[in-house]
Amino acid sequence: MAIITFWSNTEKETGQTLTAAAVATNMAIEHNFRILLLSTTIDKTIENCFWDLTSQDNLSKQIVGTNRVGIGNGLEGLVRAAESGKATSDTIPDYTKPVFKERLEVLPSYSGNSTEEFIKIRKKFIDIIKIASGYYDYIIVDIDKRITADMKKILDISDVVVVNLKQSKRILDSYIKNKSKISEKKSIIPVLTKYDKRSKFTIKNVSRYLKEEIFKVPYNTLFFETSEEGQMADYFLKMRRARPEDENAILIDDVKKITDKIIYKVEEKKMRR
Repeated sequence: MAIITFWSNTEKETGQTLTAAAVATNMAIEHNFRILLLSTTIDKTIENCFWDLTSQDNLSKQIVGTNRVGIGNGLEGLVRAAESGKATSDTIPDYTKPVFKERLEVLPSYSGNSTEEFIKIRKKFIDIIKIASGYYDYIIVDIDKRITADMKKILDISDVVVVNLKQSKRILDSYIKNKSKISEKKSIIPVLTKYDKRSKFTIKNVSRYLKEEIFKVPYNTLFFETSEEGQMADYFLKMRRARPEDENAILIDDVKKITDKIIYKVEEKKMRR
């Protein structure tokens, strides 16, 4: 079991959630892992990556399992089960929606409209993750950018923290300054999201500036559009056959590099135990 947390050091839109979903998708396609993807935020971005409620006619429908989530289930149902002591690692999948059957499952986000209720639920994420760790090989967490005490607990138990950065000197300097505070003694992987190759902050220059290896997810219009239309799984399945020089093949290769680095860091940590 490994907990991989995606976080950003800026409140502005960085593509953090899409990067987490992309890595989870690539990992599920390329490897024989059980993966749980969840978000500690209140929005539906992750679910929108995989499902379009207005249309179910897509390629992924041919290979995914049926939607197990019913009324009263999902995140709220799982929290109630955890509070009553009825949630176990084996029952976690009953509250999820499968993207790839027995490979990638998503825990639906909060479906209510009460901020007060969500704040209470957010305190239970740490318990849910710990319970789920008994069933899944990888738990990928899209964490709230605001590091509250509840979110800090998740960072502290994470095996790898993927920090999503913008091509900005201010953001990079903030990362350098606060890197040790993100999660002490944890493996940290910096990623430039929405990467623009025309910027002076190229991969080579940023790597030299940070004095460490860095990865990227290029800005790609088709990727972002399909992610908003519930077709991320379809995108990865179709674009695996794209020509190497195609911009979509380049994006998928970059996501694969991040995935491989995560797996390497997890295996490296296991070796040290």
